[in-house]
Formats: sequence, structure tokens, C-alpha cells
Amino acid sequence: MDKSKQSISFIFQSITGWYKETINFIPHLIVAVLIILIAYFIARITKSSVDGIVERSRLANGHNHNEKAYRFISTAVFFVILAIGIFLAFDVLELTNILAGAGVIGIIVGFALKGIVSNLFSGVLIKIWTPYELNHWVIIDGQIGCIYKIDYAVTKLRTIENTIFIVPNRIIFKQSFMNYSVMKQIKVVTKVGVSYGDNLAVVKQTALDAINNLPCSVNTQDTKFFFTDIGSSTYNFEVWFWINFHDIKDFYEARSKSIMAIKEKFEEQNICIAYNVMTLDFGVKGGVNIFDKNINIHNN
Repeated sequence: MDKSKQSISFIFQSITGWYKETINFIPHLIVAVLIILIAYFIARITKSSVDGIVERSRLANGHNHNEKAYRFISTAVFFVILAIGIFLAFDVLELTNILAGAGVIGIIVGFALKGIVSNLFSGVLIKIWTPYELNHWVIIDGQIGCIYKIDYAVTKLRTIENTIFIVPNRIIFKQSFMNYSVMKQIKVVTKVGVSYGDNLAVVKQTALDAINNLPCSVNTQDTKFFFTDIGSSTYNFEVWFWINFHDIKDFYEARSKSIMAIKEKFEEQNICIAYNVMTLDFGVKGGVNIFDKNINIHNN
């Protein structure tokens, strides 16, 4: 019985001690949260002030050559102030010495925060380098889409299916990506095959005329025509032409119109867009060809 009473007393004292520690910890927690919030708002105000100065300078002078540098500074200040607030909050909670002594801070920074820090740093570089802008059409991480939003941690794409594809910013610097919009123009390639009986010189000129007369075709002097190979039942060729690019639908509409225009011009010139031909051979090797026998037809 004495042991049972001692166990119950120990449990009661433990619960009471835990309760008192929790009550004493709450004010520290509230102060720590307030410190982080204050640091966040100070960081936001500082960043907004610097960005406002840059914007007013740009509007006044037409262009600010140091705009990217100022924006980098404002972003760096934002994160520095926020980091200071976080470490002050840790100090209020008396976690700094405990975590440092246990080596937990190094583990957190090395593992838990590795991806976050990498994404944030990549986001800052994207703001400075500007490899893409809002409404640019790109391929990132194998996904084609329009830049919908650029955050410091992630970039959001609006896909052709009208879904949002979220890409961590560090991916931009780990993989190659493609920007369709930055050059303002894009090359469209249309592939066609014609029959063996067509005059290839006429085919080439007719295809070029069809493409160069398209309203969407620009830089017509750069339109190219190439016969690429001799297929099983076709002479295959490609036509390369250029269009102004604003949206991915411009590309698909141009290719669709090029196919329709080539078909229409070919029909005017009696050029045949060929299709695969299948030859059936009923001869049996080592046996008898069916045409070597008389075919008897019986009327019933």
C-alpha cells in the first residue's frame, strides 16, 4: 500500500509541476509570438518603403538602372529583420541555449529548413535575374504553362487545362527550362507528305505560297522548306515559319491554319497529300499462286 501511495503522490506532483510550468510558459509564448509579428511588420514596412522609393524614381526618371539592386537590398533586409525577430523569440522562450547545446539548431537548419532557405534564396535571384515575368509561357519541370504568380518560395503556373501548377523556386536553378515569350516570336513547324507522282518543285513552291500568305506569318523571307525523307509511300517535308507569340494558342492556331492552307493550295494544284498504301500478296512461297488456278464461279 505504501508503494501505491508513493506512486500516486509522484504522479500527482508531476502533473502539478507540469501544470505550473505550462502556466508560467504561456506569457513567454505570447511575448515570443508578438516579437515575431512585430519583426514581420517592421520588415514589411521597410521593404515597402524601399520598393516605393524605387517605383517613384522609376516613374520620375522613366527607368532606374539600379532598380534590381534596390529590390535585392529590400528583400535581404526583410529576411534579416525577420530572422532577428525569430531568434529573439527563441531567446524569450529560453530555447536558444537548449537547442544550441543539443545541436538541434544545426539539424533544423541543415535538414528541415534546407528546402525553405533554398527556395527563398532562389526566389530572390529570380526577382533580380527575371528569367520570366507574369503571363510568360514557359516549360518548367516538364510542365507547360503561363506564369500566374511569382512568390519568394514558389512559382505558380496556369496550365493549358486551367489548373495551377506550383514549382519550388530552387527547381529553376537545378533544371533547364524554356521561355516561349521572351523573344516575342516563335517558329512553327508543319510536317506533310506527298505522293511519289507529284512534281517536287511544284510541291515546294505551292507550300511556301500557302504559308507566306497566312495573316499570322511574319518574316516571310525566313520561311524555310525542307524535304526530310522518302517514306514508305510519301515524300515527306517540313515548312518552318515564324509568328508573333503572345499566348500558346497562337502557336496551335498557326499550325492548324497552315495545315488547312496547304491542303487547299494542294487541291488547287492537284497535289496529293499521300497516305500509307498496303499491298496484299496472296502468293505462297514454295506453293501455288492463286492466279495460277482457274477461278470457277457457280450460280446457285
